Amino acid sequence: RFGNANANTEECGWDGGDCLLPGLPNCTGIYILSFYNNGWCDTMFFSEECEYDGGDCQWVHENFPNCRLADDYFSYKSLNSSKCRNYDNYNTEECGWQNGACIEFNKQYPQCKASITSYLNDTKCYNNPEYNNEECGYDGGDCIQFNKDY
Repeated sequence: RFGNANANTEECGWDGGDCLLPGLPNCTGIYILSFYNNGWCDTMFFSEECEYDGGDCQWVHENFPNCRLADDYFSYKSLNSSKCRNYDNYNTEECGWQNGACIEFNKQYPQCKASITSYLNDTKCYNNPEYNNEECGYDGGDCIQFNKDY
């Protein structure tokens, strides 16, 4: 649980967890009140009880209602990124293959489990079993010469 400067008042029990968002008595588990309805979809408010972060998460709820990501405040922000994330449920049907960003990666490397897909075919050989393997095209081709030499 993060500290909550907004709830560090006597009325909120000195951040003892008894402060709720006005008009949302069932919106619980709030960590940082200032993140509510701040223009970013924050995981901690991704629920009907929290009105999908005051509307910030409405597009996720409408387009990917079964998409569930890690419980941190970057998760749903990254869902709309153009860089494919092959971890934390981004690259799943429920999350729309990360809102479409992972479609080409999945076509080219359907069995690749590399988590940071931008490392593939970036002209640097990552001699790491996660990238330098047949399923990932030997780091998208970056490790082919390295593998021949060593």
